Amino acid sequence: METIVRIALCTALTVALTLAAFGQDPAAPGIHERIPDRELFEALDLDRPGLEAVSAAVEAGDLDAATAALADYYRTRQIDTWFFGADERPDEIVKPANLREWVRGFLTHEGPFADSWEEDGTLDWWEEPNAGNKPRQYFFSTLAMAYFAAGEDPDVAELWVGIMRDWVDDCPPSSGHDYWNGMVNGIRLRGGWPDAFHAFIREPAFGDEDILVFLKSLLEQARFIRENHWPTGNQLAFAMVGLYTAGVAWPEFAEAAEWREFALQTAVDDLKAGYLPDGMGLELSPGYHQFYYNYLRMADLAAEVRRDDDPRMQQILDLCERLYAVYAKLATPDRRTPSWQDGGAPNVTEVMQAAIKRYPDNEVFRWFATGGAEGHAPEYTSIEMPYAGYIVMRSGWETDANYLAFDAGPIGWTHAHQDKLGVVLWAWGRPILIDPGRHEYSREPLSNWAMDSFAHSVALVDNRPQRRYWRDPNPTTMPYQPLEDYRFKTTPEYDHAAGVYDQTWGMPGPSDAYPYWEGSNFREGWVELANHHRRVLFLKPDLFVVADSLIPVDGQTHDFEVRWQIDSTNVERMADGVSLVTADAGRPNLAIVPLVREGLGVESGSGQMEPQILGWNLHGDPQPATTAIHTRSGRELVEFVTLLLPLPAGVQAPEVSVNWTGPETALVTLGDETVRLTIPDDPAEDLSATRG
Repeated sequence: METIVRIALCTALTVALTLAAFGQDPAAPGIHERIPDRELFEALDLDRPGLEAVSAAVEAGDLDAATAALADYYRTRQIDTWFFGADERPDEIVKPANLREWVRGFLTHEGPFADSWEEDGTLDWWEEPNAGNKPRQYFFSTLAMAYFAAGEDPDVAELWVGIMRDWVDDCPPSSGHDYWNGMVNGIRLRGGWPDAFHAFIREPAFGDEDILVFLKSLLEQARFIRENHWPTGNQLAFAMVGLYTAGVAWPEFAEAAEWREFALQTAVDDLKAGYLPDGMGLELSPGYHQFYYNYLRMADLAAEVRRDDDPRMQQILDLCERLYAVYAKLATPDRRTPSWQDGGAPNVTEVMQAAIKRYPDNEVFRWFATGGAEGHAPEYTSIEMPYAGYIVMRSGWETDANYLAFDAGPIGWTHAHQDKLGVVLWAWGRPILIDPGRHEYSREPLSNWAMDSFAHSVALVDNRPQRRYWRDPNPTTMPYQPLEDYRFKTTPEYDHAAGVYDQTWGMPGPSDAYPYWEGSNFREGWVELANHHRRVLFLKPDLFVVADSLIPVDGQTHDFEVRWQIDSTNVERMADGVSLVTADAGRPNLAIVPLVREGLGVESGSGQMEPQILGWNLHGDPQPATTAIHTRSGRELVEFVTLLLPLPAGVQAPEVSVNWTGPETALVTLGDETVRLTIPDDPAEDLSATRG
């Protein structure tokens, strides 16, 4: 079975990667040429109860009568196919007043897509096709809910019918990737299309011919998903929930049972193959990890329409519990996650509030969902994820805890950033060493910077960023094995972690961090220059030591730098001239103290675009932050040892002095406190320290 799954995954990936982004195709045949009426009726199971009149008309060769009978069937069918039927309203209309205002703007062409309306009243689908998520058509659901909120306004139905038919005409499969790929097709079919169909089916504006057009496009989209989908990741989950929904909401298609079966079995297989044994999804992105909820959405739909007797539905629920547990493992003091890779930083409280509805006996989920009022905190504090390579060091579960997360793992399946060995840090509950996030998906300089090593707290060699190919880990490498290139130890007094980057470095300066742009230079100029070893020691509760060892592998002299991405623009030099400290009044702060100072350069930049990009926080609208850079050069072992000292709000940074008492030992004075550090030259040996 595993071999079959692997072959299917590889085949699906090959199909998916051969799809091109062609753009609008004005010469494409129309929907009735692509799927003639007779072909649509042949695609239906005309032996189903209720379709007798349709079958008789088809048998008689009267396709006009068959169309009328089919439309009448859908307007009157009584079987459970969706969360509300043709003669029902949804259980709840959220914010109806907002919906009424929204749809008024839509009807007058002054609100959504205000700049995209053509003179003939149709939408321009190809003017910025991704603006407002045109391909995914979430707004079909919004129109359906606004229709109910506006008292079943027939003008809303007429508007939607025109938009739907216009899209079918303007965006055939030959128009390419923006509108036709497994993920966006799945998103349309999992929500927007069934919501609109069931909302408008009894409206006169949704005429017999319109219903035929809708069904032909639905068939075309479902068949496309069935043959074109990614092998894993969020793209597959969105595709499969759409395919399953098509098979549930329109069971009259002869292929519907196979759509449901394929989607359901693929979901179960992917919940095993697409997620590592420690629970992390292969994309290694906390933001994209959460899209396994699409499989739970399949289970919800099955329960709604009484198809939940298949034991695989319970299997989906069982398999997803450990995926929710990832959010507990990664939870930051402010109850989010690190924003590794693309996808942002999910709100752990909100995720767990959804989880506890499904897993009411999970006391850890309950603790997060209730803000600690019920249940209990995890039994661990610091923790490793040995397959993802994610390590979290905590002083505790308090919202004002100190927290450092260390990425010692592989690059991930997709949405990947070049940031191995990166760290993020919360000082007394404040996020202060950050992953800047990803503002938007584009080729703009800030978006490219955000994906690359330059935007993370990592090392660079000769101004070259890390360069790794995407799709590691990969389902074809199952069974997954724990990583062997990092180590981690946790005790009540300290935590220690170590990892290595021993792969290639890209061309100097900015280059494409996304591999798949047309004409991308992502693969150009790769060289093996040096290995980067990083060791992190956490002396609980409030002292972190980061030792970076850069070891050339070519016998040449190189310029090395270690970057720190600081979420503040109020960064000052301390009295020693090389240490930096944030100075934000009323907030916790952070001192960044280099302990190896011979030949050390220190520079920084905030909100800078030229001559290089430095210092941005891209969560939401771009805001200036600070990038601090430590530099040293050498042809043998070059070390950076950095003390990261979280400071509670209102506490000034202490005076710092460093006395190296031996080649591997240092006495660090922090005001009235002394710390004795041992920093072995051999990166295979752990750091150690004593306080006092």
